[in-house]
Amino acid sequence: MVSLRTGEPRDVTLIRRPYQPYENPATDLFHYSGPGNWRSERHRFPLPWAPSIPYHGLADLLFAPAFSDENSPDFFSYTGFWWIEGKPKIDAAGLRGQLLAYYRGLSEDFARGAKTTVDLDHVSVEIQPVAERTFRAEISTYSFAGKLITLHADATVTPCAESDHTVIFFRLTPQDRSRPVWTKMKAIGDSFVCKR
Repeated sequence: MVSLRTGEPRDVTLIRRPYQPYENPATDLFHYSGPGNWRSERHRFPLPWAPSIPYHGLADLLFAPAFSDENSPDFFSYTGFWWIEGKPKIDAAGLRGQLLAYYRGLSEDFARGAKTTVDLDHVSVEIQPVAERTFRAEISTYSFAGKLITLHADATVTPCAESDHTVIFFRLTPQDRSRPVWTKMKAIGDSFVCKR
């Protein structure tokens, strides 16, 4: 680099600092953290694009850095916490219906934004229980570009007895489960605690 005052060459040291971790708002009863370069969104139930989902509470979403880049391994990779009031019964059939409403509504929103049409009959959810309060799903849905994609998803249900809430943690990505993004998403879920 050249000094602007003297025109003489000058050494410059650049220091690269990591992103500070993301933490949910301190006013929340619960706590979780994630990578600082993941973008966050918060929505309240009932969700505008899926008002038939019968919950009250919050939906917190964390999106991988290159979520919008179709050529990135992070494409459409994200996590979600549904912080739900009460202790609803959550089973595979009920969760399937809720995810179907969620992704059909989201697909319609994406289609409006892209000024295109989508066939909602192509949006589907196959879900199986894999352990107590743990589910694995394959979700066929539309991206914001109007393209049909398949998301591999895991969902874990955690009761938070002290606050009379239930949490459903989702990990969703088109990537195979052996890819590094799954490790990052698991770490976000593992950071969750019901009470600060």
